[in-house]
Amino acid sequence: MHFSRFVPVVALSAVIVFQAGVASHWRGTGIVSARTLLPVSDGNNWPDATNTGMPAGLVPTIYTGPNVITVAGTVIENKIINTYIEVRAKSVTIRNSRIDFDGWHPIYAHEGADGLTVERCTITGHGKTGGSYGIDTSDISGSTLIGNNIAGYENGITPGSNAVIKGNHIHDLQAGGADPHYDGIQLGGHPKVQTNVLIENNTIIGRDNADVWITNDFGSINGIKVNHNQLLGKASGTGPNVSLPVFTVYVDGAKPNGTISGITITNNVIQRGVYGFIDIDSASNVTGSGNVDPFASPI
Repeated sequence: MHFSRFVPVVALSAVIVFQAGVASHWRGTGIVSARTLLPVSDGNNWPDATNTGMPAGLVPTIYTGPNVITVAGTVIENKIINTYIEVRAKSVTIRNSRIDFDGWHPIYAHEGADGLTVERCTITGHGKTGGSYGIDTSDISGSTLIGNNIAGYENGITPGSNAVIKGNHIHDLQAGGADPHYDGIQLGGHPKVQTNVLIENNTIIGRDNADVWITNDFGSINGIKVNHNQLLGKASGTGPNVSLPVFTVYVDGAKPNGTISGITITNNVIQRGVYGFIDIDSASNVTGSGNVDPFASPI
């Protein structure tokens, strides 16, 4: 990223529209650190450790099934899973389970395994594997990822097309390797085009790169809704994960692999990253409205 190219955009309380081919960002005036975050005005509880992941009170059993799921409609429920799950069948559900795996993808959906649901799972890595994802559904369509608690990987979630990502708590990202690239939710246009993704009501506590990362690394992206999320960094405390994103939301269509259009960024609570709240570069029809910082000031 070439920060010297970026020119400020005046943040308005009305809808903000970004022009194609113009680099722009919302910088803001300061970095939020130790103050208490305000609740959203509608009174909803944000996803956190108390309301995401494997529900309390369950009596799970150790998972002894296969690593590779080949039967359509398989349901894995109320399990402790100490390995990876590779999904190669349609309409598989993984629910109310705890997955402890420090490899590259604890949950990976192979091409053609459309319709995967991952719901109320605690997915934990140990911060050792570079390039890792808590949930990787980038090769499929129609994934539903709801209420999961994801930590200890380089990236939280990477979806494919027609995906719903709601109510997840993504935090404490950590990975080995020389140059980790931390993203809470990552969209790269994979495999050729990525469309119709809803990112809503999640809490993402990111670091070093972006909470929501949208680029045309592999293909075109359109129809992405980033609505009513809490997008933060960990600006105080102790440990290796104390860091802010560079830009909290990052949209960059500068690569020659397709276009980015039809992105809406609305009604989010966004903590300022090191260089700003939101960065837009070489993308068309990107709009934003109703976004505030953690103290309810418009951005």
